[in-house]
Amino acid sequence: MFTSNSHKFKQETDRTAVDRQTVTDPNRSSYEVPGAEQQAANLDDKEFAKKICDILQRYKWYHGLMPRDEIEEMLVKDGDFLVRRTEVDRKTKLVVSVRSKGRIRHILIKLCDDGQWRLYNVKSESLPDLIEDHVKKSLPVQTDGTILKQPVIRPDYYILHENIIVNKRIGGGAFGEVYKGKLKTADGKSIDAAIKMLKGIMTKKERTTFMKVIFAYHIIYIKG
Repeated sequence: MFTSNSHKFKQETDRTAVDRQTVTDPNRSSYEVPGAEQQAANLDDKEFAKKICDILQRYKWYHGLMPRDEIEEMLVKDGDFLVRRTEVDRKTKLVVSVRSKGRIRHILIKLCDDGQWRLYNVKSESLPDLIEDHVKKSLPVQTDGTILKQPVIRPDYYILHENIIVNKRIGGGAFGEVYKGKLKTADGKSIDAAIKMLKGIMTKKERTTFMKVIFAYHIIYIKG
C-alpha cells in the first residue's frame, strides 16, 4: 500500500465509497522542483516514463496503468476525474478520464515540443499545476465545456506498475506464473517480492473474487 502524509483528506459519502482530496498540496516543494516535468520530457521514452511517473505517483489522483473497465465505476458524479497512464505503440501517454454529462471522456494530455504539457488550450511546464489550474479555475478540457471538478483518489491498495520490477520466472501453474522481483515501498525502500501474473483476461468481478479468496484464507502476506 502506498500513502502520503503530505495529503489532507476530506471524506465524502457516495455509493462508490471512494475518498476524495483537494488537489492542492502545500508540501509539494519538499519533493518537486519547478520544471521537473520539462527536464523529464527531454529524456528518451523509458527514462521519461519512469521520471514523470515517479513525480505523479505522489498525487493521489494519479492511478497509473489501470484497466479501463474499472474507470466507469470510479467516476460517478459529474466532474469526477482521474489521471492515468496508457501505452500507445509502446510509448507512455497520460490521459485524463472524466465523467461529464453522463459519459466518460478520455482526454490525452499532450507533451509539446517546447517541453510544456497541454490540456485542451492551456499549457504549463508542470503537469500537476496544469491539473490544479483546471480544477481551481473551472477551465474546460473539451470544446463541449467539460470541466474537472473532483479528483477520485487512488485506493491505498493500488500498487503502481512503475514500482514493480519483474525479474526471473520461478514457477507457474494453471492460473498464472510466478516471478522473482522487487517492490518499491512508500518510503523508497526496495524489497524482494514474488509476483504472480494471472493468465488470460479477467473481468473486474473475477479479480475481486480472486482477491477475496486470498485474503479470506490468509495464504500469504500480500500487497496490492
